[in-house]
Amino acid sequence: MKNGTATAVSDTICPDYAHPNNGTMSDRTFARTRYPIFAACLCLAVCACTSGTAAPTSDMTGPDLADRLCVNSHMPVDDCDASRARRVVEMDWLSDAGIRCVRLDFRWWRIEPAPEQFNFADYDRVIDELSARGVTTIALVSAAPDWARPGGDSTIDPAIFGRLMRVLGQHFAGRIQLWELWNEPNWIFWEPEPDLHAYARLAVSGATALREVSASAIILSAGMLSLADLLRGEAVWQSVDTTLTAAPALAGLLNGIALHPYTWLQTWRPERSEGPERPSIAEMFDAAATVTANHHVGHLPLYDTETGWSTHLVGETDKARYLVRAALIALASGAARFTAFNLSGADPAESVPAAAETGYGLLRWDPDPLDSDIPAPEPAGIAFARLARLLQQCWLIHDSAWTWIPRGDGLFSVTCRSADRLVRFLWTSEPERTVTVAVPTPSGFAPVSATTLVSVTPANVIARQALVGDDPLILEYRSR
Repeated sequence: MKNGTATAVSDTICPDYAHPNNGTMSDRTFARTRYPIFAACLCLAVCACTSGTAAPTSDMTGPDLADRLCVNSHMPVDDCDASRARRVVEMDWLSDAGIRCVRLDFRWWRIEPAPEQFNFADYDRVIDELSARGVTTIALVSAAPDWARPGGDSTIDPAIFGRLMRVLGQHFAGRIQLWELWNEPNWIFWEPEPDLHAYARLAVSGATALREVSASAIILSAGMLSLADLLRGEAVWQSVDTTLTAAPALAGLLNGIALHPYTWLQTWRPERSEGPERPSIAEMFDAAATVTANHHVGHLPLYDTETGWSTHLVGETDKARYLVRAALIALASGAARFTAFNLSGADPAESVPAAAETGYGLLRWDPDPLDSDIPAPEPAGIAFARLARLLQQCWLIHDSAWTWIPRGDGLFSVTCRSADRLVRFLWTSEPERTVTVAVPTPSGFAPVSATTLVSVTPANVIARQALVGDDPLILEYRSR
């Protein structure tokens, strides 16, 4: 029973795979997609799939899929006892989970409390602690000090921001490669209201200065919030289009476009779609690819630097399922990174509105970090860590017989492999629906396990068929 509904529809389906470029993407968009996403036509009929299936191939080059997972963190950077204790818990969890990337707030007011008076001690310590655990950093630079905001708003001299980025690039050379220039300037983080022309000027100055001192820096635009565009009645990523139009030179300075593809009101499941006004996550990646192609920068990778759901809005179980499914969709859609928001729950006393903001954590809020009682991770944290471990030394399979992402509800499949291992994820997005799916064993491989991702429930695979629901089914195989 779910939401008062006791019935579950069970269908037997055989995917009739459509051509990847079946009208959902322009030819240019499909050509730029590094890891194409595949639509499937679901035929509700008795399954007559081929019982013997050739093992799918992958080029197995570049970062593995686990390397493309990231977690946003607001971890404290000061050196007081409570802050150190919180960092240890968060960093230990990252290390144990196999998460190799964290997006960290680099608060300008803390780094440069007075003009040209720089304090790097806090961030030096934290970056060294993360590096010792094998964790790289996306440095999110934002939160200007009052002295840089003489009008009390976001009217900031671009030259001053450029000076900051030059100093940061020099100081952290060799330790930080990924830089994100501001946070959601199309939303409340640009005061008194969004001004993307002003942001574009700021970003050009910052990116130019950073590039002058660090040729190897990976510079990302600010992560734009999907909901901000949609709530204004605009097309999703109109903010990205406006920014690139306002400053054409910016595109040539960037190495990637950051996105925050939150679903409608941060409550919808990642696959749900009601057209351009309420797009699914896959459709949001399509839309971003179209925007960059229209600006002749379709080669720039797309970085998801925030996506998440609040326990208080969707519940612990759905939060976990939505998060891992969103990660798989983003990776299959070509995201250079998928960043879960947020590592730790927030202090209710400091959150506005507390009911929603405290609920995004993979780890529960610890009211007393100095005692020995460490709260257990939320189901979303456990599931995301399990996903990261499964994706280690695993590369995406592009073959549309193994990986396909519908634009809306349906059956989803994402498959990856290494030299001697193959992992397949299958799920249906509709919570009251299960489907029986043919799961032929690839040639040269032997089945190892079949479990659900979030609940870790063993699954029965009978006569090469499996029951699939909204908790992704994991099928693991090893080479014979």
